Amino acid sequence: MKTRLFLLACASFLLLPSVSAADPLDKVNDSVSALDFALKRLEGVIASAKKVQLGKQHDDMQRFLNGIYLLKNNRPQDAAALFLSLISHPTLGKEATFYLSEAMFTSANYLVAADYYWMVVEQRWDPAFRSKAIKRLLEISIKTQNYRGIEKLVELVDQMPELKDSPEVNYARGKFAYYQAYEEFQKPAGERREAWANDKFLEALRFFDKIGPTLDKDRKKVFPLLYPQAVYFSGASLVRMAQVGATSFVRSGKTVNLTQYTTSLGEMREMLMFEAVRRFSVLASDTVIQKWIQKVPAQAGEDEVKYFEPR
Repeated sequence: MKTRLFLLACASFLLLPSVSAADPLDKVNDSVSALDFALKRLEGVIASAKKVQLGKQHDDMQRFLNGIYLLKNNRPQDAAALFLSLISHPTLGKEATFYLSEAMFTSANYLVAADYYWMVVEQRWDPAFRSKAIKRLLEISIKTQNYRGIEKLVELVDQMPELKDSPEVNYARGKFAYYQAYEEFQKPAGERREAWANDKFLEALRFFDKIGPTLDKDRKKVFPLLYPQAVYFSGASLVRMAQVGATSFVRSGKTVNLTQYTTSLGEMREMLMFEAVRRFSVLASDTVIQKWIQKVPAQAGEDEVKYFEPR
């Protein structure tokens, strides 16, 4: 391979016209342009050779690991080529299908990614991969504003006990309900369905409220990766609910009926805003959360996580 590349490089240079100091500037520029074109062609050949080296010259497991390496190093299109060749593999096929989906998602090929994420969900395979696939499908529906099949997805999740209470799934369903309500809320005052929007914000709040820290064997707090986002959007939901005149909210899985404390809509609005501020302040004031976010910044920021590996 090295000999062939060397000969190709030599040929590229030999095909260029000779240039001397006495040649006109235009001729020199033309020669430089031709040289640049030849070098780019050579770079293309080298790139193709590397892909062959990463692919066909290795066994299936090495090709899979090469795909993971490319995906982690922001080369999703190259990774996709390797994963695509492995989706029918008897042992690696299911994982390859998931990572092909991830490669398509990070390349912004959302519709193609959705097709493969659906395959992951329907394979009834590893819950960690399926939870992520469900979250991605809901993200794609928001990005593309195409909600076809979402009802089916939600019904499917409800039939899967191992996924129903997953932080990934709860966050995705909460974010989707929040987005639906937010879109309705953007309509003119006389056209929007405020009661419907409030119900959706309350639904979102219920899902976000399910995502909380747990205690490990040493009684120390353990946070789900999406905990900061869930806290933020729970506060945002409360702000919107205050704007549409909500009379109740959810805290720690229980419904708090504000009519038990006051009949004034103004006071109810203030109570909802106070609850929103309380939740927002948790992210800033809780030293344990702050240390955790600083310790795992990549995992704590949803938009920063370009590559997912279940733990």
